[in-house]
Amino acid sequence: MVGATAASRWGWVEALDRDRGVTAAPGPKSAGRTALPTSPEGFLLSTRILDSIDSPRDLKSLSLPQLEQLGDEIRNEIITVVSKKGGHLGASLGAVELTLAVHHVFDAPRDQIVWDVGHQAYPHKT
Repeated sequence: MVGATAASRWGWVEALDRDRGVTAAPGPKSAGRTALPTSPEGFLLSTRILDSIDSPRDLKSLSLPQLEQLGDEIRNEIITVVSKKGGHLGASLGAVELTLAVHHVFDAPRDQIVWDVGHQAYPHKT
């Protein structure tokens, strides 16, 4: 999606959250959202969301900005690993948003997911 804004890429997520009754702003008062760590002054602390993901179910509680940050973190992780060990870069990077969308909407592993090409599943495995 060259030239697409974050709002147009992820607008369906916001619509789905509205349908589910989930508020868009993350924070301790938002039902079903994971609060981002902040300093006593209220500044957002730097943290990797990827390190806090234990299962696909964890993606359901992420806000739109958190999903975007997670996508960036997954892409960086794939680039780091492929640059050291080799592998398929293009297909893996192209499947990041698709993977996040699938896991945000469906309930894996109850809903089974079949990947057409194995290296497109790298973001899922990450």
